Amino acid sequence: MDAGRGTAQVLAVTTRSAVVRTTTRRGRSPKVLEELVVQRLRLDRIRVAQNEEVWIVNLKKYL
Repeated sequence: MDAGRGTAQVLAVTTRSAVVRTTTRRGRSPKVLEELVVQRLRLDRIRVAQNEEVWIVNLKKYL
């Protein structure tokens, strides 16, 4: 706020992730996007398998 004037400057809020998302979509080819999807699926499956292993180990400790 300006001292004594009662006016304030309002700025638009933009998150960094939104900016990154829009710029990366324009620059990547469909082949690269497919590779990223496959990589994400693989990582998700690995993460699920690791969580299941931890769950089984904890269950064995409990029993």
